[in-house]
Amino acid sequence: MNKLLLAWTIVFIIIGGGILFYGMSFNPSGWFQGLVTFTEPNNAPIPWGLLVIGYMFFGVIGTGVSTYNSLYELFNKNHKERNPFNKISLRNEWLALAVLVPGWIMVFASVYKPGNAMYIYLSFRDTSRIAWNGVLYALVGIGIIAEILALIGEKIKEENNGKIPGILKIIADIDALIVGYAILAELILDANLGAVFGYLSTWVLEFGSFMPILFVVLSFYAGIAMISFISPLYSWIRKGVIQPVTAQTNVTKASESGSAGPGSEDTQFKILARDGLLATIAVGFLIFWWMWITATNQETNIWADLLLTGSWASVFWGGVVIVGIIIPIILYSIAYKKESKGLLFVSAIFALLG
Repeated sequence: MNKLLLAWTIVFIIIGGGILFYGMSFNPSGWFQGLVTFTEPNNAPIPWGLLVIGYMFFGVIGTGVSTYNSLYELFNKNHKERNPFNKISLRNEWLALAVLVPGWIMVFASVYKPGNAMYIYLSFRDTSRIAWNGVLYALVGIGIIAEILALIGEKIKEENNGKIPGILKIIADIDALIVGYAILAELILDANLGAVFGYLSTWVLEFGSFMPILFVVLSFYAGIAMISFISPLYSWIRKGVIQPVTAQTNVTKASESGSAGPGSEDTQFKILARDGLLATIAVGFLIFWWMWITATNQETNIWADLLLTGSWASVFWGGVVIVGIIIPIILYSIAYKKESKGLLFVSAIFALLG
């Protein structure tokens, strides 16, 4: 495996593990005893809220990276030359796994009384969204690992004149089924994760039907942003110098490579900018559509007031609207028009922050 990818995996593991040990440092024995708070003020020994935000963040990004990459694989299965991400498919899937690792760590860290967590599955209730969440995380992990093995098998096949050793041949032969399974598991996980928080008894029911849809769209939004963040960074590190990309350097690189076709780096960046723009517009539409419905309903307008003019207004307008929607739309648009990987990189940072 590429050393740079391995380094990124270690970075993400350190992030997840660091937050886990940060939580445990308050009271390790208290963590195992279940001294974790689920309400505000969050004054119990373990800051549970931080862990939940963490595994939602990494879970949605990881599944988004894999789903986005897998869709291009699936729809270009018989015409790989048309897949702009064909050369970096393995890297993207490994990135998805690396991002999910801290999510899994924080899922474990946030379990109420970890020693008793096994009873959730020994007495499994098929109506429990939280129980299904754990199952779906495992199924997604299996799908991504299987897809990585299939891509490795395909790479070995190309290098060894069609010969693939052992079990890799079986996996590579059914790679379309594996990719389809991975996409399905990831979409269900994102929708279920949204439903877990959308149907909390402390929230109005209007959140419920909206959150699964939002989480699915957010997975594409965040997944594209993560690939748009890593790909330019990987390109700069590989070339050993970070410098702005101009139209002249784009032309030079195209002439040097002899091709500016579907698999070229510039084409990848342009497609990422286009898809990032579309995903951001979709997120913006969903949020404003939901805000309109919430604000015009007498039973729920108090929630809209809280976000629009209340104590959460600065977070909503500054963090969600400006940082997460308006700035990425502007930057993605310019990055697409100018084919600038520098602007794509900055767009991704704002999208991830948003």
